[in-house]
Amino acid sequence: MNLARSAVHRPVFTVMAALIVVILGGMSLYRIPVDLMPDVTYPTLSISTIYENASPAEIEELIT
Repeated sequence: MNLARSAVHRPVFTVMAALIVVILGGMSLYRIPVDLMPDVTYPTLSISTIYENASPAEIEELIT
């Protein structure tokens, strides 16, 4: 109860303390290293076939 009473009796101090907390919070927000998009390598497999004079549909049906 004593904290609330002093906050009401000293509004300038309360506003200044709140501003300091907001400013320090904003400064720390920019200093925290956060990876929003970390480097991730997914395993991939690439297969290449040569089947002359064939359409893509024929390659899909006959080779795969």
